[in-house]
Amino acid sequence: MPRSRKYDGVVYRRKETPFWWIRYRDRSGARRRESTFTQDWQEAQRLLRERLQARDSNALDVIRKGEKLSLEQWADFFLENYSKPPVRAEKTHQVNLRVAKPVAVRGLFRPHYVTWSEQRRIESHAPGHLRNIVQIITETGLRVYKELTPMRKDQVDLVNATIWIPDSKTPNGIAEIPLTPLAIEAIKSQILVSGTGPYLFPSDKNPSGHQKNLKTAWRKTLKRAGVPYFRIYDLRSTYATRLSAGGVADEWVTQLLRQGDAKVFKKYSQMKLQPRSSRSIRR
Repeated sequence: MPRSRKYDGVVYRRKETPFWWIRYRDRSGARRRESTFTQDWQEAQRLLRERLQARDSNALDVIRKGEKLSLEQWADFFLENYSKPPVRAEKTHQVNLRVAKPVAVRGLFRPHYVTWSEQRRIESHAPGHLRNIVQIITETGLRVYKELTPMRKDQVDLVNATIWIPDSKTPNGIAEIPLTPLAIEAIKSQILVSGTGPYLFPSDKNPSGHQKNLKTAWRKTLKRAGVPYFRIYDLRSTYATRLSAGGVADEWVTQLLRQGDAKVFKKYSQMKLQPRSSRSIRR
């Protein structure tokens, strides 16, 4: 028998984070704690009510898993736990299997758009150099491993707010890139922590080299932030999508991405966001 509960749940603060946290007990009586990732008390209360309703309807574990799983992982979880007999007929299960396969394949090639709230959460849990990388790519659309991490400090011109890309994936990639105020601040922050070497992002393993792999740091940061995994390269897609959402013409977005073919731009930009607000593009 679960222990009696004096209260259903509570919204509270923790000293080490600006976000509200919630605490409640599940159907077995076990105490659950989780961050709401919001500083809005009303929004935190809403999340707590949703958790309690899900608990009472015996759907809490499914909802919590669904918030953390990718589309492909969620499909596997559903097929294993809610599609097979006796929950559903065998014919229904076979149909679900066929449907899940094309959905998973399509999902592999769809870039992830990073919302502003997601970006703030990621930045708040990222080490300094990775936080600067997130800000620079979402403000400039640089290619992470080909253009940004090998960047030398002498490629940066803070006076004229530009950076020079001498080597890129395509000939169109070789160009002088304008910097937004946010990108400038991120670069200044990185210069302060980069030491005396020539590279903006020096390697922590090779003093004379630069960063070449961010996969481990990226995965750990997303996990700490409670954000489902997506490729760090999708920050470039986010840059393109925000330009498009802000009303920038496709031809200009293609040039800013330094792509020679407008069809490639379609792959990067989600294109169909909700109506823009004044915060769509922070410049």
